[in-house]
Amino acid sequence: MPTKQDQAEKGTAVQSYSAQLPQALLKAFDTNNRINEYLIENLPQQAWNAKPPDGKGRTVAAIVAHMHNVRVMWLKAAKAEEIPDQLDRNDGDSSAGRAWSGEQSPFVERIDRASPRR
Repeated sequence: MPTKQDQAEKGTAVQSYSAQLPQALLKAFDTNNRINEYLIENLPQQAWNAKPPDGKGRTVAAIVAHMHNVRVMWLKAAKAEEIPDQLDRNDGDSSAGRAWSGEQSPFVERIDRASPRR
């Protein structure tokens, strides 16, 4: 049977982990974002509107526009001060990639500033 000291130490560990979780999530998101930016910046122009091999699904431009629009939704939910415009996933050009690399870099900082503190 755990002692009171064991329970106190476990509670402290959980509190410590809980305190670190928001920063860990933001760091993981930032890492993922850098990978997405790299892929988008290095994607050949002809790949943006290439049809999927089986004819089903979205183009790369539509996928990137969707990812951008989901981030815009989260910024709105967090009541961020600066919110970029949404993109039309049917535009069919690489404007989604330009918007991503131009406006998404500060996304983590904006969502962090808008997040409520405990």
